[in-house]
Amino acid sequence: MDGSPEPADAPLAEAEAALAAVDRDPVSGLPAAESAARRAARAGHAVAASTAERAWGHALLHVGELDNAVRHLSRAAAWGVRAGRADLAAEARYKLAFAILQRGRPQAALREIDAALPDLTGMAAARARAQRAIVLHVIGRLDESLAEFEVALQVLRRHADLLGVQRMLINRALVHSDRHAFAAAERDLLEAETLARELGRPLTIGLIANNLGLMETLRGDVPAALRHLDRAERIIGAHGAQLGTLHQDRAELLLSVGLTAEAKAAAARAVDAYRRERRSLKVPEVQVLLAQAEILSGDPVAALGHARAALRRFRAQGRREWTELARLSVLSAQRAAGHRPRLPGEVIDVMVATLDAAGWPAA
Repeated sequence: MDGSPEPADAPLAEAEAALAAVDRDPVSGLPAAESAARRAARAGHAVAASTAERAWGHALLHVGELDNAVRHLSRAAAWGVRAGRADLAAEARYKLAFAILQRGRPQAALREIDAALPDLTGMAAARARAQRAIVLHVIGRLDESLAEFEVALQVLRRHADLLGVQRMLINRALVHSDRHAFAAAERDLLEAETLARELGRPLTIGLIANNLGLMETLRGDVPAALRHLDRAERIIGAHGAQLGTLHQDRAELLLSVGLTAEAKAAAARAVDAYRRERRSLKVPEVQVLLAQAEILSGDPVAALGHARAALRRFRAQGRREWTELARLSVLSAQRAAGHRPRLPGEVIDVMVATLDAAGWPAA
């Protein structure tokens, strides 16, 4: 060693490299992000610290450590403010919004993004709008969600951001699936898989297979759905990534073909996985599924417990369509137990209209 001081921008270069590494593979990029953040903090390099903390928080999101992700993304925003860089603080805030969303607070997530957007331009603004589209999807504002995705995709395609396009197509496909626009959903997912192969992202291919399974479940092609889900579990499991969504999707599929015992087992695995991953947003969705399975298997008391728990959680999350679906599950469980539930006619009318508007006419 020659004892010469390191370049002043060395912490920033390390932070930017860590951010790129996390974008490529959040799991393998996590150690680099942690190292870069610690180095930048020691150097008092606010811009580098904000960048590295954002990378660290992003990586933690993908390994299911939501509490730590919130902490590091909050630090990233604070470092951005300290650096006098509103854009860096805003980029951290829209990432923070995703963590907040996963913890079951979609309205708070939407507020974070709306606060961040005025300080973002270009590609960063497009990514934030894509994040906003995801939140709008969760709270049932599907037309607004698609509109946000369309604007954001135009920007990313114009800048040839293949990774951003790939991610956005996956999320937009979920909105198309919920609207039962299956041809559009399949187009988005197949294009996303092609991009994932070009970019060398094998874990993403597994996640896309999971989404194809979900789409085929909604479309009613059970054998195709099971093939996609089996392929997804092999790939995702091999990479040690989150399996909660896959277990939930498999439970829904098994229940749809009357395999209630298998469906309950898959749903229980989903709840365990979501709780372990601290993904509170998803737990009540599976509780509704468990309520339906318990009714079919002849245990209305257990069904009522699941349905009431889901109803409380959905109300707290401000998810109106899901709240009404949980309310219907409560009524179904009460009827199965031999009770005559009494609800005002206007409450029933709201429930029916909400479920119909959400695209759930069967419910």
